[in-house]
Amino acid sequence: MFHILDNPHFWRFFRLIVDTIFSVDKNKRKLLDSLGGSLNLPSNSILDLGCGIGNLSEIFLGEYFGIDMNLKYIQYANKHFLTEKRKFICSNVVDFVIDTHKKFDLVCLFDFAHHLPDDSLFAVLSAANKLSKKYIIIVDPVKDINNTLIIKLINKLDRGKFIRTRSHLTELIKKVGLIIINNPDGNVYLCGHT
Repeated sequence: MFHILDNPHFWRFFRLIVDTIFSVDKNKRKLLDSLGGSLNLPSNSILDLGCGIGNLSEIFLGEYFGIDMNLKYIQYANKHFLTEKRKFICSNVVDFVIDTHKKFDLVCLFDFAHHLPDDSLFAVLSAANKLSKKYIIIVDPVKDINNTLIIKLINKLDRGKFIRTRSHLTELIKKVGLIIINNPDGNVYLCGHT
């Protein structure tokens, strides 16, 4: 079934509206700066799993590699955000792990986990664990935090059907064998290896 946000142009417009109202992407940059400053996060190479249209590639200074399964989104990303330091590929994350031997300083899952059922998220988190040299950042909506009327509406419009409680997402992260180093806002997880 077609969803209007499957169109990358509509998705970009929707994100611009949401970011204008809530400063979502700007807050992600601030979050990375604060985590980076306090933990000396490496950012020479970044892997963004579920990168969508690639708009968050602009908040990273190092080598950026975005993966998404939506070909239209990847085509959009390559048209609007591709640079010598930014690359985008249309691939299944688990297949990408099999095909690559590269490890990344930082692996990110921004607003991606709620698009996956538990078994798929477990596979993606396991893949992220293998691809990360040290840290994984997960930012995702959770049911039991910030449930204002506006947030509920945005979550209802979202195509992701697996918005979890904080405790459920925490349980899945730990089940993969990741250690939660920092969880400043309840829906932001900085994880490391066991």
